[in-house]
Amino acid sequence: GYSTNRTAATLFENGVAVGRSELLPGDAVFFCSDSSSAISHVGIYIGNGKMVHASSSAGEVIIPDMDASGYYTRNYVGARRIAE
Repeated sequence: GYSTNRTAATLFENGVAVGRSELLPGDAVFFCSDSSSAISHVGIYIGNGKMVHASSSAGEVIIPDMDASGYYTRNYVGARRIAE
């Protein structure tokens, strides 16, 4: 029952901003690549510091710990709560 923008960068315009310490399961988490400050990827936070997303480098859906990887820590842009 929700309408959202399609790309990661434009999806960042939907919902309301959420601080990293306030993340709840279902929040969209956004990242930029190492070579750009533009939002290029989005995952869904599932709780306990983890998210689910389709990894282009792994070629599959994975569930990484956002705090255990320097990539996700370094490239984190922000989060949005789309559904209430």
